[in-house]
Amino acid sequence: MATTSSVRCAIYTRQSRARASSHTSCEAQFDQCHAYLQNHALRGWIWNGTRYDDVGASGENLKRPGLQKLIADVRAGLVDRVIIHRLDRITRRLREFALLLAELRERKVQLAIVTNPDLSQAAATRSS
Repeated sequence: MATTSSVRCAIYTRQSRARASSHTSCEAQFDQCHAYLQNHALRGWIWNGTRYDDVGASGENLKRPGLQKLIADVRAGLVDRVIIHRLDRITRRLREFALLLAELRERKVQLAIVTNPDLSQAAATRSS
């Protein structure tokens, strides 16, 4: 029986404004991303156990504490795949997305987009 190697997955969430609700948009995004990850558990996907949340943060730039922690962990080799709910949660600017995607590709880290898995595949196949 073949064994599947572990794929360490990070889940990144962002919401523009803080909300009074105890079940924030970041919570809802995390729950959906975690369920997506669990659906891929047979492929060896495991959550790395770290929350990368930016509550009340704009998607206009990459200077957000949660995203910076994620980038640092990617650079440290602690992440194999980044899971996001929607593309606009990671950034709203094409230039920043291109920079971030280049960084992920350089480190052979895949990007999974829960609401658009076809886009995830397209980004992965263009990494060569």
